[in-house]
Amino acid sequence: MLRESGVSRDADLIDALVGITPGSFLDAIRARRPEARAHAQATYRALFSPETPGSVTAQERFAAGTFVAGLHGATAIAVCYAARLAESGGPAALREAVDAAIKEAKTHGPYGSYPAGPLSREDIAGPVYRVDAVTRRTLGPRLAAAFEHAHMLVFHPRDAWAGRPLSRGKDQLYPVNPSLVERVWQATFTVDGARRAGAAGDGLMLSRTQPRPANAPDLSLTEIQNPMIDAYMGALPEGREPRI
Repeated sequence: MLRESGVSRDADLIDALVGITPGSFLDAIRARRPEARAHAQATYRALFSPETPGSVTAQERFAAGTFVAGLHGATAIAVCYAARLAESGGPAALREAVDAAIKEAKTHGPYGSYPAGPLSREDIAGPVYRVDAVTRRTLGPRLAAAFEHAHMLVFHPRDAWAGRPLSRGKDQLYPVNPSLVERVWQATFTVDGARRAGAAGDGLMLSRTQPRPANAPDLSLTEIQNPMIDAYMGALPEGREPRI
């Protein structure tokens, strides 16, 4: 079973998990983006300790958080959420069921289908997770449904967003939200990465800082990134609007 995290309830979550101490080099870097720092912590609080919890209990929130972190292999975060699950009154049987679900559901991925085109050869079919009957009895129907839903989002993102049937069955994410597919962006430093983003029909994110080739350290940003933009534009499916 996942153990106590040792993270204070009121601590900045990222600082605590990464081990960032006041006055350190990493603390100084984070201090340059105070809005990003504040928003990250506010997001954590909104998800896990909102002022108006609604119909989702703290146990359900931390159980789902532990499960998703476990799927990503983010052990420190999973341990932190598991500790919060225990603090919120989650019984040992529930915590053990969450651990069991992580072991059942963990796979590789991502799976799914690209829009018809050059990247279709990289389509990968993958498993659709269904909670084991024994685990389901402990989790209950709400958490079991949440875990299956989360597994789709983590391992079948394109299929889930587009509402396409998953694997060879008829399962699909509900409600369908195909507009999310239109909002995917890829960040890259390479021409090949830009070409792949274009072929997928995604947006292209370029940085205001860019690694220089060892044999051409004085290249300007324009000289480096214009070939990336050309590759992206050349790979876009016909009729697809560029997003750079």
